[in-house]
Amino acid sequence: MIRKHQPKKIIIVLLLAFLSLNGQAQDSQIILSFENAFGEEPMQLKKEFENTHGEKVSFSLFNYFISNIQFTRKDGSKYVVPQDSSYFLIKESDPNSQDITLAVPKGKYKSLSFTIGIDSLRSTQGPDKRQGVLDVGADARGMYWAWNSGYIFLKMEGKSPASPDSLRNNFYYHIGGYGGFDQKTLNNIRTKSFEFRKPLTATPKAITVATIRVNTKQFFEGPIPLKVGEHPSVMWGPVSTQIADAYVRIFSLIGVSYQDNRGD
Repeated sequence: MIRKHQPKKIIIVLLLAFLSLNGQAQDSQIILSFENAFGEEPMQLKKEFENTHGEKVSFSLFNYFISNIQFTRKDGSKYVVPQDSSYFLIKESDPNSQDITLAVPKGKYKSLSFTIGIDSLRSTQGPDKRQGVLDVGADARGMYWAWNSGYIFLKMEGKSPASPDSLRNNFYYHIGGYGGFDQKTLNNIRTKSFEFRKPLTATPKAITVATIRVNTKQFFEGPIPLKVGEHPSVMWGPVSTQIADAYVRIFSLIGVSYQDNRGD
């Protein structure tokens, strides 16, 4: 039996689909471009640098998670990137990972914030909620503590003559800790916020690029200075919290630019 109102229902469905597509077309593209550096120099694995304590350091690995991204409009309202699409693993060894592309509603935004690390809720959810860059058997391999059931938020490894011979002159900084599941533990989740000098404009006519410098030289220059010779290996404990407090400072917004997105 054919329903009498079927054509009307089809028209409504098509109209809703058109409105949905039209809304999507109004989304704008914002790229968060992370530039790892050491002072004024681009970071380069295996290259030797000197920190402010006179210690020679070279890096073999530098990874960190960025998550829970949100933009604040001029009127104070917020656009929160859908959480399932808001987890990214930046790797110095993978240039493609250093540009985060986001679909954001058009408008003017006065600030940006994101989490350095992984929030406690996602850390405690099942494997079905931890796919992509959160998959500990694939993309997130080496960025998860099996012994502590938590993600490593920032991981830095390298060599320095200041590190003892017992560690073969290696240094290791693995910073994590989401506060604990059934008992309180270290909470090294940190949030970074930026105020734009003038409102960032998100428009379908242009690709907006916000460039964020990550200055690893400042990693060693916190309120409580970090010396490789004194702390060559930190993976837990009070010093890890001091490092987390300090590494928020290594992220700085250095500029916003616009690329024409209207085609030829």
